This record gives sequence, C-alpha cells and structure tokens, in this order.
Amino acid sequence: MGWLDDNITRDTIFGIPFDDLLSYQTVKVVRIQDRTLGFVSLLGKTAVVLYVMCFLMFGQNGYLGYEPVAATASGKLLGSLRGTNTSELPYCQGGSLCRFVDIYSAVAPDPEAGSIFITTYMREHEQKRLCAADANVCDRRSPFKTVATREYYVAGVESYSVLISQEAVATQFFHKSHDDRFKGDMRSMDGVVQSYRDDGTGRKKDVTLRDFKAGSLMLMT
Repeated sequence: MGWLDDNITRDTIFGIPFDDLLSYQTVKVVRIQDRTLGFVSLLGKTAVVLYVMCFLMFGQNGYLGYEPVAATASGKLLGSLRGTNTSELPYCQGGSLCRFVDIYSAVAPDPEAGSIFITTYMREHEQKRLCAADANVCDRRSPFKTVATREYYVAGVESYSVLISQEAVATQFFHKSHDDRFKGDMRSMDGVVQSYRDDGTGRKKDVTLRDFKAGSLMLMT
C-alpha cells in the first residue's frame, strides 16, 4: 500500500491535481456599455442579416437548388399538296422548273441532332456504270459516269407545316425524387421558337418567331 499511498492522495493523482485534471474552458463575456459602439454593432448585425435574407436568399433565390436541364426538340413535316397547281407558283415559271415531292423525300438527313432540314431545291444525277466494251457482265468494281442531270424546285414546299415536339428533364432531381414536376413535354411546358444567326462569333438569337402555350400543338407553317 506504500506505493499507492505515495502516488494517490486526497487532492492529486500521480502528482497531478484533481482540479487541473477535471478542469474545462469557458468563454469570457465582456459587456460594453457604450451607446455609440452598441449602435454600430447593432447596425452591422442588421446589415448582415438583411444581406443574407434579402439579397442572397430572396434576391438571388439562394434557397433554391439548381440543375441544368437536359432537353430535346424534334420536328416532323406535315401537310398535303392536294390542289396545288405548279403553274400558279411564281418560282415554277409555268411548272417547268418544279416537281412534286413527297414529305419523306423533302426532308433531308438532319445535319445535327434535334434539327430538321427541309429541301426546297433538288439536283438529281443519273449515273451508269462504265463497263468494258467486250464484257458480257459488267464488273461491279466498274466506275459510274453521270449521263444526265436534272434540277428543280420542290413544288408547294411552303404549304407544309412543321410539328415541333419538346421534352425536358432535370435528371438528378428527377432520379432522386421521381417527382414528375422535374420533367415535362409540350403538354405541360410553354415553348418558344426562336431564329438564330451566326455573326462570326457564334450563334446568337435573332428573333422570336412564335410563342406556344402548354397543351397546344407547336405547329409552324
């Protein structure tokens, strides 16, 4: 018991006072009684609260979460040429420079995703293989030669209409909540058809062609 009595006493343990071992820290508060400094302090705190509440949260919608929307738009050509007379179309020059083309032939392969390219002027080339003079069967590797070229306008293309479809989704928001408010299409979203031009520095909006309300057919003529 001698070793224990030497290291543990009523007020210490191994030479460390219990008061030091069980001590803790606290903040010292200083009360400043000065009307000028009190007014400046209150003014500064009020300014910080107003900046956070009014400017950051409400002015810049800081309480909202944002996500770029993934959207697609597509166009489909519709219409009929019934009753169209090529002799009455000024660009046909009496009908000799025009030809009727169905909708599927008038739409060329899309140059980029989500776009539609409508042909107004066509050039056709008629080609034949250049077969050897003494050949009974033409070699499939024989080259082609253009023997005739025809050019014409697509008659009545201005009578067609373009049905525009659009869809959009906030991908992360939707996958987290599966809330239909984070996705939509032309039935639930307003739409705007805009014309763009390239001034050499990139695509810029030129003019708004038409506004569409949710639930309406986005039909352009």
